[in-house]
Amino acid sequence: MGKTRLLGEFERVARSRGWAVANVRVSPTDGAPAFWPWRQVVRQWVEAADSPRLRAAIAEHGAQLTRIVPELGGTDSPIRVDAEERFTAFSRFGRLLADAAGQGMVLLLDDLHWADSDSLSLLASVVDQVRDSRLLVVGAFRARELAEHPSGSELRRLVGCHPSGTSITLGGFTNAEVDVDLHALLGQRQSPSVVAAVAERTRGNPLFIREIGRLLEAGLPPDAHLPDVIREVIGQHLDGLPPSCRNALASAAVAGPDIDPRMLTTFTGNGAGIDSGIAEIVALLDTAVRAGVVVAQADGRFAFVHDLFRETLLHELSITDRARAHLRVATALEAAATPRLAEIARHRLASLPFGDPGTASSAAHAAGRDAVAHFAFENARDLFDRAIAVAPDELAPARRCEMLIDSGTTRFMVGEIEGAVDRCIAAAELAEQTGDAEWLGRACLALPEYPNPRWTVRVATWGEQALAGLPAGDSSMRAQLLAEQSITLVFVDRSDQQETISRAALGMARRVGDGAALRYALRARQLACSDPPGHAERLVLGAEMLANARRVGDLEAIFWGHMWRFDALVQAGHIDPAIAELDQVEPVVSATGRPVQHWHLRRGRTAVAIGRGEFSTARELAGAPPGKATALAPVPGRAHYWTDLQIARLTGDNSDLPADPPPMQTVNPIGHLGQFLNLAPWHLAFGREAEAAALLKALPDVGSPRIPRFVAMLIDAARCTVAAAIGELASAATAYDALLRHADLHVTNGAGVAFTLGSAHLPLGLAAAALGRTDSAVAHLRAAVAANERAGLPPFAAEAHYHLAATLDSLGGPDDQREARQEARHAVAIADRLGMAPLHAKAVDLAERLFGRGPAALTPRQREIAQLVARGRSNRQIAAELHISERTAENHLRNIMITLGVRNRVQVANWVTGVSAD
Repeated sequence: MGKTRLLGEFERVARSRGWAVANVRVSPTDGAPAFWPWRQVVRQWVEAADSPRLRAAIAEHGAQLTRIVPELGGTDSPIRVDAEERFTAFSRFGRLLADAAGQGMVLLLDDLHWADSDSLSLLASVVDQVRDSRLLVVGAFRARELAEHPSGSELRRLVGCHPSGTSITLGGFTNAEVDVDLHALLGQRQSPSVVAAVAERTRGNPLFIREIGRLLEAGLPPDAHLPDVIREVIGQHLDGLPPSCRNALASAAVAGPDIDPRMLTTFTGNGAGIDSGIAEIVALLDTAVRAGVVVAQADGRFAFVHDLFRETLLHELSITDRARAHLRVATALEAAATPRLAEIARHRLASLPFGDPGTASSAAHAAGRDAVAHFAFENARDLFDRAIAVAPDELAPARRCEMLIDSGTTRFMVGEIEGAVDRCIAAAELAEQTGDAEWLGRACLALPEYPNPRWTVRVATWGEQALAGLPAGDSSMRAQLLAEQSITLVFVDRSDQQETISRAALGMARRVGDGAALRYALRARQLACSDPPGHAERLVLGAEMLANARRVGDLEAIFWGHMWRFDALVQAGHIDPAIAELDQVEPVVSATGRPVQHWHLRRGRTAVAIGRGEFSTARELAGAPPGKATALAPVPGRAHYWTDLQIARLTGDNSDLPADPPPMQTVNPIGHLGQFLNLAPWHLAFGREAEAAALLKALPDVGSPRIPRFVAMLIDAARCTVAAAIGELASAATAYDALLRHADLHVTNGAGVAFTLGSAHLPLGLAAAALGRTDSAVAHLRAAVAANERAGLPPFAAEAHYHLAATLDSLGGPDDQREARQEARHAVAIADRLGMAPLHAKAVDLAERLFGRGPAALTPRQREIAQLVARGRSNRQIAAELHISERTAENHLRNIMITLGVRNRVQVANWVTGVSAD
């Protein structure tokens, strides 16, 4: 029993047990429509039964699914086409299958080794999602061919990791089984030597056994080498057909594995020696059915019994005959009422050199665009590459630019970044050489906001050239180019020009009234005013984005409008309103299902959790599976690592840090700044001043255009902290002066808040103290305590309490000492409650020094309770003796432990004993 027969038997058993079954055989041609196997799966399920569950699932999972399976119908509303939308569509499709499975559904996929990359990618996604459903997916394939497939290894890995995944290797028939099979076929037993020869030469393959059995039936010995004998066997089988039938089948083999009699009449013609009428074609196919070469299907079509018949027919055709046959098929398909673009492209390309290269190139390009529209990005990439490769030299430059840009953007969507940049650079250079400002502008907009130096440096120049060459006056493209130019300046050390250019872009986009241009220009303006003074304007820009987006139902723009407002509110120290913006984002993310939006939402939640001292929650949020990163998506591994560094700095717990940190984003100049922001404070927390100093030394100067404005405040604040700690007073002074202008704001990045360091008064106070400006330091640190407590950021309030206590202690006056002791108590209490071990240890040491270890360290009531603890009294007994509540006794004991820097009753008793001895 071969794989196909095994699946057939599996189907019989599943149906007998009441399971719904879809059985699909993958086509071996590369001209099938995008996701063709999956379209057949859904079509079978929809047609097989009017399942309310399936139809409810189809209605729930949105317009993206129609890009994969047009048969689902649904809304015609446009959706964005990019890698993230495809990820969302794949996720929804997996949920559709899981939801529709109900009490049991079986999906059988035969010949997976023939599947295109996109269909296999979707299968891998489905396998990864249906762990808890009643959907059983069974695939059959030839192992060697699947191993050579780009997506094959990933699919097999997912099956291996799946809790219910099982792989079964089908071996060939044993000699005994070969004997049984030959007996059934020939009606008599064969000698052991014949059985052994057949088994050896067929390796137990059931189809090959049957075909060699036909030779035995004709009196021929099975003594040829396997590939030759199989080809000979198939050829001899076909030789029994009339020439007209064989010629018709050869034409059908060129067309594909499925045989449409009506279509076959349009490209066979009298040149094949047959009447082109449909009745004559059906008669010929009926002959082939009786010969066991093709099989009739329920829909009036036919199919080859096995791929080997089709492969043999194709092999027998000369290169010339095959190319001309492909040309006839392509011409017939183009005349059809509904052109099948992928098939036309395949046949046009295969018809070369007899067909027209320009027509073949256009067909491949059209099929590639159709593939993109249906999220078949890998297929589209290959088609665009073929379109470029076969395009004639005289192809119009604008047309070649278009193909190059389509190839580049598609490569970008599948993560082939360098190839994408190469293609878009080639398009821009061609447009530049031919003086085509329109296509130069389109090339500049092909990879928006991608910080690859090889790309952004040149786009800055090309954008200026395109703007100079475009017709004067307002236009959507001019507004978008201005916006792209403004964004690009962030990455080429010219951020000082952002202000003017972003305002011009936004003004033009508002006048033009084009939604795409306005969204792009708002983004450029938001980034341009991402420095601290721009936080108020960013609130307004977010509101404008929301208003425009709600008018047209643009969920992505709604998402970003709320996230911009979240960033601005965190920088203003308004944490509760910022959280409210995230709460409004939550249903948007659920509706779109886009992984990058989900990541950004978690990024905001994580920042808030760290700021509130909810470190366990922050770890869970940061460690949640982010899904696959795309070219535009953040790099989850690096971002997670930086979050873990922030938590480790505050808690002293490095257990979550990887032994091998993820690599830095070297193509992104901001990556080097991130190293300083996250690593330098972490090094300081663990006493590694030399490492922190090295990172500080590598920083650009304060105010350098190499520091984008959206991270400038974070850099200035971290520079204050690190420079103050290691005694780099000149650096501390310049950073202090830069940050002082924004003292009443909170330290965070102005775009894409990943964490907050609380009130800017805290790093200002540290720098002032290091510079000997003690009065200013005390004022800053008092303000930091108040601001962080008001905002609900206890970790940074605790740090402010500690540093205020230390600074007051240095003044030495009685009132200063009294306030210092109180601040130290607060620092110890908060650090202990939040689990901030490094700060707790420092605060306890400071408190011990401020209070001393004698009886004066405690209040009279606390000394009284400590004495009772030393006598072995319980909290209940202490409460009874002192006529206070048990809860009050517990609170007193806790404050005693904090003041003394101890953690249990035994240590309190030991302290009492030590004081008494003194």
